[in-house]
Amino acid sequence: MKIRKLHIKNYKVFDDLELDFTDANGNTLDKIVLAGVNGCGKTTVLEVIHNLYANTFPNQLSAPNKSTSIEVIFEVTELEKLKIQYFFKLYKNNDNDNDNDNIDIKTAITNFLEELKSKNYFTLVFEQNYDLPITEIISTLIFQSIQSHPSRPNLFYFPINTLIKKEKDYIKILHLGSDKDEMKKLALKDIRDEVFKNEDVTIRESKEKAIKRLQKPLNGLALNTKLVDLASEELIFESPNGEKIKFEELSNGEQNLYFRAIYLSMLNPQNSIIMIDEPEDSLHPTWQQKVMQLYQNIGENNQVIVATHSPHIIGSSKTEEVFLLEIEDNKIGAVHPRYTKGHSIDYILEEMGANPRDTSVIKLVDDYLALMRKGLHETEKGLKLKASIDALDLDPNSEEMMRLDLSIKRFKAIGV
Repeated sequence: MKIRKLHIKNYKVFDDLELDFTDANGNTLDKIVLAGVNGCGKTTVLEVIHNLYANTFPNQLSAPNKSTSIEVIFEVTELEKLKIQYFFKLYKNNDNDNDNDNIDIKTAITNFLEELKSKNYFTLVFEQNYDLPITEIISTLIFQSIQSHPSRPNLFYFPINTLIKKEKDYIKILHLGSDKDEMKKLALKDIRDEVFKNEDVTIRESKEKAIKRLQKPLNGLALNTKLVDLASEELIFESPNGEKIKFEELSNGEQNLYFRAIYLSMLNPQNSIIMIDEPEDSLHPTWQQKVMQLYQNIGENNQVIVATHSPHIIGSSKTEEVFLLEIEDNKIGAVHPRYTKGHSIDYILEEMGANPRDTSVIKLVDDYLALMRKGLHETEKGLKLKASIDALDLDPNSEEMMRLDLSIKRFKAIGV
């Protein structure tokens, strides 16, 4: 199941934010990149999606003197559609409870199934002043019905906030700190299963086959280490100089990558949503450029949604996949950048509203050159500005020093 549209009104930092996760042809996007300055609500969008799945909005829909609502349009596969229809019909035909509340729920289910007949998407609306229990029951039934396997959730969420906990069986909240041991157990189990699968193959060959499968999602990232063995309940890695090290001895960036790649590859998500807050955390820019491919290559038919500050992740994405959250007139809206893929990091930073160079240096040079154009650079103000620039000890080959030197030479030559 994937999200086609998300409309948030009067919730936390958002007054009225509408996100359309479809391309120019109306197809639902498989990859969504949320970008913008701190405080613009990137993480809040991820939390909204989590809360939709967890049904935790009843206690949170409270904006004084405003009507809060969260509207989401989900797309389902044909198989998911059949599962939902079957699951709901079973629930509706259960006559053990004939009170008015149950009758209302069955009526709501009837209307929902009617809407789902002719299309492969449906709308859920959470808002103030409406029957929350009915919507909560319907959404819970939907998420339960499409879960393909007890060990394969519908939503995988890697949040920055460690306070976010698992709410439902069909949600998997993953934190490196608390879930590291579980990830290692999954990897070790896979290796052991491979060893016992074929007694005619040596243990070494079986281990190598399993390790190769675990390493596969990370191929192409040019990591400094590689998974090579297991010993005494530990995953063993090899460093560039041939030293054997444990998982805990990897760099923070490598721990994050191995943790997420191994966990997801072992759970094999299908038709699920995978959300990562700051996937660039502790990663070298070279890895940031390729990390999105890691999440897209794992499992089948998933939708990957990330919140990021990384121009490298943005630059590896199509413009229609990138949503820049901007604050204008004290309200947050979303726009697509003009260009992303194939453009320089400097250009992408400017698209994000960030100057790739030190703006304080630029301002000093701009102010000094403005005086020079008027012939006032040798006044007291001009000399103070020049002294401030000299005190910075800028690299002679930097853009601002080259601009300054060229302007000085030009002034000496022609006086302007």
